[in-house]
Amino acid sequence: MKIICSYCKKDVGEKEPFDDDSVSHIICSECFDYFEEQIMGLSLERYLDKFKAPIIIVDADSRILASNKMAEKMTGKSRREVFGLLGGEAMECAYARLAEGCGKTVHCETCTIRRTIMKAMDSGEPQLHAHVTLKQADREIKMTISTDKIGELVRIVIENVN
Repeated sequence: MKIICSYCKKDVGEKEPFDDDSVSHIICSECFDYFEEQIMGLSLERYLDKFKAPIIIVDADSRILASNKMAEKMTGKSRREVFGLLGGEAMECAYARLAEGCGKTVHCETCTIRRTIMKAMDSGEPQLHAHVTLKQADREIKMTISTDKIGELVRIVIENVN
């Protein structure tokens, strides 16, 4: 019996009964290595790290649930440090430390970052290439972001930082 890879159709060898002309299928080691992530599953962390842009995933309350290595590099904070924080807390928004807290100050109502995220959350429509400003204690950072809703979460892609 002839053995071939069901993915690449490469001849892998034979097995008993040798006088049988039928074909049996397996996955060869090269194809297994190539398709392993699809077959075995890919962790969210590894998936996000495949993106060349900073990615942050937030829930309906704007709490960070996941981020990638590029986001770590941009913020200077590890995934563990930002996990569970509100977006403004993680990005050190100047208003997040006020008594009302992140997302609840009068400034938050006009925050371009928050409004872009919430518009995607509320409407379900992607918000593409929005020009936003982050006000930190000592500087303002201008960025371009895109947001889209995935289930009950919003993915934020930081496309450009000036």
